[in-house]
Amino acid sequence: MIKAATVDRLGRNTIARVVDGAWSRRLVLQFLAGYDLIEGIRDALPWIRSTPAIYAGMEPDPGMEELGPFWFGPLRVELEPTGQVYAGVRDIDGPDEENLLDPRGEDPDVVDAFRKAEADRAAGYVEEVLPHLTRAGFRLYTSDGTPATRAGLARTINGTRLQVRDG
Repeated sequence: MIKAATVDRLGRNTIARVVDGAWSRRLVLQFLAGYDLIEGIRDALPWIRSTPAIYAGMEPDPGMEELGPFWFGPLRVELEPTGQVYAGVRDIDGPDEENLLDPRGEDPDVVDAFRKAEADRAAGYVEEVLPHLTRAGFRLYTSDGTPATRAGLARTINGTRLQVRDG
């Protein structure tokens, strides 16, 4: 569907008719609108987009490069089939957690130091990403629909996600 809309330039109603029965027209339109959000995010950020396979140095399967999740520098963006777009920061500069843990067990001091350094990096990522998103009119929301704070975006480094909405 994404390729048909972006590469083949088929109209959304045409795409909805073609996949009728597999997905409802409404779901197709929501999904493609979500992908438009991702493209808007891409245009707002200075980093080149990459998919997980590309980021790991592998070639994605043919036709899968548009499905994501996508990484734009420290920002991870995911598109759900419902058209909802979620984002969170990821630790692009930190070491692997496994390499920091004491092999004899989880030393609380080592784990605390790792978590503090990770939180500091996350706050830096937020300061890099948020101005670009805000300037482009994107807003982030928590699962209960309240606007996300800078601290809330920084906490997404642990894997939680925030919903992205346009203006």
